Amino acid sequence: MSKLSLRSLAKLKFVLILLINVVSRVAGIDHCSSHLFALNDTSTQFTKEVVNHEYAVLNQFKSLHCCAKGYRSIEW
Repeated sequence: MSKLSLRSLAKLKFVLILLINVVSRVAGIDHCSSHLFALNDTSTQFTKEVVNHEYAVLNQFKSLHCCAKGYRSIEW
């Protein structure tokens, strides 16, 4: 019985490590480094174009990645 529980714990540990690795890779994606606009130094502006594969529509809500010069986050 203890061999079965040790084997189960080993499988669970493997799955948890795999899950943590996948989540950390997805969270580390930098959406603001591609499809950039030309920048100027005088005003606040969006720094990237919105491309088809970077937004989603879910019922009445839309999700998209927006990047603005000098900001870490944007709330609408």
